[in-house]
Formats: sequence, structure tokens, C-alpha cells
Amino acid sequence: PASAEGLDVAAWLNKPLRRSELYSAIAMVLGMSSGWERLELPPNGLRPKFKARVLLVEDNIVNQQVAARLLATFGLVPEIVGDGAQCLERARNERYDLIFMDCQMPVMDGYEASRGMRQYERETGNARTPIIAMTANAMQGDRERCLAAGMDDYVSKPVRTEDLSAALLRWLTPADQRALAPVAAPAPAVLDDVLDTKCIAQLRDLFEGDISEGVQTYLADSPAQLDAMANAIATNDLTTLARCAHSLKSSSRSLGAHKVADLAARIDTHARANGAIEEAKALVSQLRAAHRAVEPALLAVAGRGSEARSA
Repeated sequence: PASAEGLDVAAWLNKPLRRSELYSAIAMVLGMSSGWERLELPPNGLRPKFKARVLLVEDNIVNQQVAARLLATFGLVPEIVGDGAQCLERARNERYDLIFMDCQMPVMDGYEASRGMRQYERETGNARTPIIAMTANAMQGDRERCLAAGMDDYVSKPVRTEDLSAALLRWLTPADQRALAPVAAPAPAVLDDVLDTKCIAQLRDLFEGDISEGVQTYLADSPAQLDAMANAIATNDLTTLARCAHSLKSSSRSLGAHKVADLAARIDTHARANGAIEEAKALVSQLRAAHRAVEPALLAVAGRGSEARSA
């Protein structure tokens, strides 16, 4: 537009933004494409394979397991670190083709780590490493905050296979574009009382029918998170309350326990807004009840998976 003429900008976008236009603009600015063409995805039912060095930055053990399995279906074996400081240390000594970055982590979060990466690249003249945010947040403005911090793309948790496939194709070249592995059709999006069965179906596909390890990790870790939240309320520690709620929200979402995740998200938001302790206490009580309800359902689906694998 006329208002953009003479400005030192590489591209411009009209509001409201369209996802395809934004991705095309990013790709063009980074030299990954020559113009504003729409980035095409592979045909339905096909999954590309990649040969690339990938770093996964994620503090939650359950999410590490799920993300690693999901990336493995695309031929990728990620290296894993647990916070942004470890990411910066690794990236200063190693070269990666792509970094998947959680946003909220202890020690150093994904936003600070991404800003640190970009500053280091400017100082050293190193090539820019694409960073894809992987976050349980789905609030308006989160994508813009990620891009402002220096990230290049954004996928929401729980990560869907088709979303990850599209993101990988935006930043990596398939190892052999003629040999794409077939993908089973997704299960119907049926939401029962406590578990999202479409999410469980995807997990079964990733873990070859046996999701018991992820469920056991979750059920071992989540009671400690709940206890820590109760202790945080007793000591009026809203920072710890928000951190534990965010972690439980993220892992619960990955396993399809959306009622638990939604309550944890409410507590996270409440704590970050310095809400009343009594209200937080009531929400944690509801969260414990939701967690008790989902535990037998998770054990049931995990048991069926392990039995099927041993048969």
C-alpha cells in the first residue's frame, strides 16, 4: 500500500490476517519461497518423512513422550532439553534444522529463549534457525506474542498430526517427496464424559497401541502437582500455583483429559491475575474431583492397549 512505501520492510499484510498469507510472507522473507504463493500441503492420507536435526524444548515428561513419538512418525528423532536455558546452551554449540519450543517453562521460558537465540544469531552472523512454538495456550494474541519473541510458527497442544505435518512442510524439505508414508484416517471426534476418544486414538497410533507408559507417567506426576497446588494456596504462593496448574493443564490436554485441563487452565489464569485465594481453593477442589473421575478411564484405556500389544 501507499502508506508502506519508503519503509524498511520486507513484506506487508492486510488485516484481518489469513494464516496462509502470514506463512507465505514468513517463507518469502526468509528466502524459503519467491513470493506470495499459497503453501500447499500433501494430499490427504499421506505423511511426509524428513531427515533433519530437531531440538525439542519441553519441561513436561508426558508431553516429551508424546511429542517425541509424534515426530518419530515423520522420521524425526528429536534431542530433548527441559528449559530455555538448556536450549540456548545447546544451540550455541550445535546446529539444528528446527527447534520446537514450549512457551512456559521453569528457569527460562520459551519467549526469553527465542529472544536470546535471535540476539545470538545477530551477534555471530549465524543463519536463523526456525523455531516453532508448541503451547497449551490458545488465547487471542498468543500467536502474535510468539512471533514478536522471534518464533516463526505456532502449533497448539494437544498437537494434531495434520497440524504438525503442515508446520514441518513449511520449514523442512521431505527426504523423498515421491515416497510419502500412508496415514490412517483419523477416528471420529467423539467426546465422551471424561476422555476425548479422538485424542486417545491418535495416541494409540503413535505408541503402537500401547499408551500405558504415558498414562502411568501422568498418574504418577499429577497427584504431586495437585498437592503442590494445595500447598501453594496454603502459603498464598500464586506463582507456584500458576506454574503447577499450567503444567497439569498441558499434560492433561495431551492425554485428552479436557475437563481436567480446562479447570487447570482456569486456575492458571486466576493465579496469574492475582485472584482471591478462596476462589482458587474451590477451583482446586473441583480439579481434584475431575482428576479422580478421569483416573479410572485412563487406566482402562491404558490396560486395553497393553493387553492388545501382549496378545
